[in-house]
Amino acid sequence: MNLEGEYAVDKNQRAHRIASCIVYAVWIGLSFHTNGMGQAFKTAAYYILPMACIWFPDAMASYTGIMWGRGRFIEERSHPVFLRWSGWFLLLIAPLFLIVMLALSR
Repeated sequence: MNLEGEYAVDKNQRAHRIASCIVYAVWIGLSFHTNGMGQAFKTAAYYILPMACIWFPDAMASYTGIMWGRGRFIEERSHPVFLRWSGWFLLLIAPLFLIVMLALSR
């Protein structure tokens, strides 16, 4: 008797969730340390969408029929792996790139 779920679950889902929580906490902590509580709340709100893409890529991938951009609808389901790695890009790569660019401009 097979008691497992009927859907495929990424085996690394727990590792992605733990690592994303650590990165999320680091960004909020750095923001609080440098600019105070108000900016920490703004940083937390900004990174909610990338966190949702990392934590719940299957649910986020199922959004269709939503108006996007210039009156176009999303007609096809997105791939969950693409959404998860897009979330990582927004959570980790883009901010690190901006920090490096800021450090090099000084």
